[in-house]
Amino acid sequence: MLQRVKVLLELQDDSMNTILQFYIDDVQQAILDYCNIDELPPQLETLVIKKVMELYKGQQDGDQVKSIQRGDVRTEFVTAQSLGDLITDLVPRLERYRKPKGGRFI
Repeated sequence: MLQRVKVLLELQDDSMNTILQFYIDDVQQAILDYCNIDELPPQLETLVIKKVMELYKGQQDGDQVKSIQRGDVRTEFVTAQSLGDLITDLVPRLERYRKPKGGRFI
């Protein structure tokens, strides 16, 4: 998966391999946790790749301003996403792969 991400991002060297692999592992684990599954179905690999590319591009753009207040000067920057925030936009596509916790609905 790392090689596919690098090709799509047009990265020639290995200088970003560690951060890209971290993103891959993080997004993949978030999906596994949300879906309550142990192994990522091949159909979801493209979602991981797209999200990793999004995270990488956001990191390359630097800090993003979340809000600005001029009186008494307040500036807020977007911070790292929580597990839920990381895949929120993927939820509709993940629902078909989600298994109930504990095995049964009551």
